[in-house]
Amino acid sequence: DYAIDNLFNESKYYLYIVTPYFLAGENRLKSIIDAKKRGCMVIILIHRNALNEIRTIDELKRLKDIGCRIFIHSHLHSKIYLNEQTAITGSANLLKGSFDNSLEMGVESSNVDHLRQIHSTIIDYFDGDSIEEFNPMDMKMGYCIKTKQNMNYNTTYPIKYDVYKASEDKTTGKYCHSCGKESGTNLSKPLCQECS
Repeated sequence: DYAIDNLFNESKYYLYIVTPYFLAGENRLKSIIDAKKRGCMVIILIHRNALNEIRTIDELKRLKDIGCRIFIHSHLHSKIYLNEQTAITGSANLLKGSFDNSLEMGVESSNVDHLRQIHSTIIDYFDGDSIEEFNPMDMKMGYCIKTKQNMNYNTTYPIKYDVYKASEDKTTGKYCHSCGKESGTNLSKPLCQECS
């Protein structure tokens, strides 16, 4: 936790944040914004499922507005935090819950060869068709089929991640993912008859 904060605060030229799930919170968001204000190139790579969280979208919009580059990779599982002096790799997503509630591990390195290899790995992630740039204008909002909470419209994942993890019944819903009306929905059929 502290090592990642230090890495953000000590970034001078570039800062890569590679994490499937992103919900930085105000303090870390400020550290990223400060890095950008210092002239750092800030590149963030997340998984598409992170966009199911409205607060994540709001944070990413703020960062995009100040010039951070944000990309989405549909197969991302890596967690990497990298600047010109330090790399941290491990299991922790950039989520408060990862640091407060989960057993996580990470390895910090300042070895120049390690930094080059990790940087090269990140660059390789940008090859291929599985990556796209985050565009908040493309975000369509929908509803969680279990709770009717606002979320990113995604018929493949129509349940908010935290609700899905906490639920014993992971398939059935009560609301249409598109319009939010009460309807007998499920993971394979998340839309009501009118929206289908």
